[in-house]
Amino acid sequence: MLTTKSVVLGSVVAGLFGMTAVVVGCSASGEVDEYTPTQEQEPTQPSNSAKLPPKSDTGNGAVDDEAEEPSYAPLGDGGASPNPSPGPGPVSDGGPISTPAPDVGAACSVIDEKFKKVCGKCGKQEAICVSTPDGTSGAVSPYGPCGGESGECEAAATEACGRCGTRTCSNSCGWGSCQNQGVCKAGQIQHDTAGCPTPGTYRSQPCLDTCSWGSYSACEEPSVTLPAVGDTSSTIWELKTDTMGKRPSTCKRNAWLTSVTVFPVKLVNPSSTDAIVQIWHSSVGTSVDTTIHTYLRDQPPATDDEWKMCHTEYVDDCSKLANICAVDGAGHWAGVDNVRVPANSTLIVMNAGYGSATKGKFVLNIKTKSH
Repeated sequence: MLTTKSVVLGSVVAGLFGMTAVVVGCSASGEVDEYTPTQEQEPTQPSNSAKLPPKSDTGNGAVDDEAEEPSYAPLGDGGASPNPSPGPGPVSDGGPISTPAPDVGAACSVIDEKFKKVCGKCGKQEAICVSTPDGTSGAVSPYGPCGGESGECEAAATEACGRCGTRTCSNSCGWGSCQNQGVCKAGQIQHDTAGCPTPGTYRSQPCLDTCSWGSYSACEEPSVTLPAVGDTSSTIWELKTDTMGKRPSTCKRNAWLTSVTVFPVKLVNPSSTDAIVQIWHSSVGTSVDTTIHTYLRDQPPATDDEWKMCHTEYVDDCSKLANICAVDGAGHWAGVDNVRVPANSTLIVMNAGYGSATKGKFVLNIKTKSH
């Protein structure tokens, strides 16, 4: 006996064979929607795009109107690839940069289509697909000028940095970190008491142009000869708690004194003319809170009255030198500008810690501004 389900199924099957074409879908309410097209519709082409070459033949004499236009991918001989690889390809104005950017003169299929490529410091330049003289094909025009450069360097460029190192410009036109650096900064001089039996004497060791340490000198008192105008002397010293001194509040006899760690260095001006110098501290890799004051003497002060009679009052920051003290690293460094060093004289640069427990290595920089 036929069931109700069998009758319904038979009706549906009969209905399907009686239709020419039925599209079945679900409406938002869950009901089945049916749509029967009334006529075949012809796809349209944009009226403002001239496509070269014409559409391909399918092989049976009919034009394949639905064949997708191939994207451009240049070959080594400048021709278009019959099997283009996936990717963004050339784009219109405002789109992404062509990957890869086509060469000038390469074949292209859409007249007036634009191509972009990276140039300079992450800038862009454009070319356009132009019709060949015979009008049968398209070719990539010369690229326009480079514009919109927003980076700080050209991708893959390299330059020297740090301690004889090298840094490379990234694909986003920014400098990478400094690589393959040496052990010291060329021109700096460090000091050591090793092998010096006389207290207060040191061996100096220069950092060579290769950013490696040279040979030690004989034992000498801490001293720097005034550099030439425009040059800077950079020497490395160390504050220790076993070397104490005084920091005067002002260069007057009624000044009050504070006990601090000190490291005095002689600055010798052998010239027959006065000199104006800048003096500042910078980092050896550690943060030290330093101050600077100076004395026009051949030897460091020994009594309270001598400590009070300074040549320049102490400075506790680097604001007078636009904070150049922090160039080589963070720290509470001190710097003073326009210090006069009389002709044929010695200036005691009193490198001091802020307190009696301040210690650590520092760089003493002295630059001659004028004679």
